Amino acid sequence: MIAILMFMVGTIVARFIQHRYHEGLRMSRQTFIVTYEIVLIVLAGAFAAVMPNMVSVGLLSMAAAAQLQEFRQLKGKGFTSLMMTGNLRTFAEAIYDGIFKRDTMAWDNLTTIGTILFGFVVGAALNGLLIGIFHGQTIFLSAIILVMTVIASHRG
Repeated sequence: MIAILMFMVGTIVARFIQHRYHEGLRMSRQTFIVTYEIVLIVLAGAFAAVMPNMVSVGLLSMAAAAQLQEFRQLKGKGFTSLMMTGNLRTFAEAIYDGIFKRDTMAWDNLTTIGTILFGFVVGAALNGLLIGIFHGQTIFLSAIILVMTVIASHRG
């Protein structure tokens, strides 16, 4: 119940940021949202040993809500950055459209969604391997990847 409530709170906070954020500020709204996610993830990881699990789960639920609220499209098409079932459906649809409808745009979509799915699988496998070594501190890997994403998005 806490995770669901905190997800709702996280959605409201992200929506507030979307509504109030001025694009003329130093960083983009997307960068601000990702930075907010990083802070929540780091807090969840840093204090996991000293606070109840439901607090950590609540913080991670808020981060997930912000991610889902802000990042809904990729290349003008809907996608979900956290739940792969919708992306699997889009991937299968692109395969069908490319083969049977001979839709050339489907191949571009197939590549894009395939890259997302591949990244998800690699991330899940990496987390699965590292949790045996780093235990609960493995959550920091997600924060590091998000930091790298912010840095990469501001280059070039």
